[in-house]
Amino acid sequence: MAGSARTISFALLIAAVALAQDFVSGDECLFCHRFTTGTAWQANPHNRTVRPKSEGSDEWLIGRGRNTAPKAIRKAGFGKFSFPQGGDAFSERCSRCHNTAVDPKTLTFALPAIDCYACHGSVDLKHSGDTSLVLFSKKRRPEAAETNRICGACHLRGSEPDPNPVDRHVFRAVREGQSCLACHAVHARSTDRHRRVLSSASCLDCHVEGKPRKELIPSRVLSRVCGY
Repeated sequence: MAGSARTISFALLIAAVALAQDFVSGDECLFCHRFTTGTAWQANPHNRTVRPKSEGSDEWLIGRGRNTAPKAIRKAGFGKFSFPQGGDAFSERCSRCHNTAVDPKTLTFALPAIDCYACHGSVDLKHSGDTSLVLFSKKRRPEAAETNRICGACHLRGSEPDPNPVDRHVFRAVREGQSCLACHAVHARSTDRHRRVLSSASCLDCHVEGKPRKELIPSRVLSRVCGY
């Protein structure tokens, strides 16, 4: 009986939080998905688009550091980060792709980093009995164009006139009708993101032919907006 009461209380808590922010947060998702997605999510690049410098630290970092060192940011009020020099540059230029559920008017975010909602959208709490209610579930695979639109919203870096490898790669997928998920396993560990061997033109947009997978085409500046 006590176990049933705890289950009901937890369900009510999920419902209350979901109603308060209009979507189910990743922490709530991982309560059930802790043995699948949860085992690798802490190290997933999407979960680390912004991250605390260390456990319990008030200083945060933005950027993965592949081309340049991660930059320090700090909390600047509810749903806000700023760079040490101050100003609202982070909210104006970075927040939309590095945080979840950014209000277009106030530029405040609901959750730091890329949470489940960013790709899966609002999830009906009844989805445990019908997974077709969840975007990108096995029963609800979107068309390639919709997938690429969601991924490209952040992964198209906008470099001109000579597109960088990331942009070339996304544009090729769009032109050829390939889905990003045909090769990229979003929930996998960072070392297992790719499902295919390097055998096609799409792979060679970023990787060096005949070289180990980890060897990438040099790309110093990836974005006109932030330099990453």
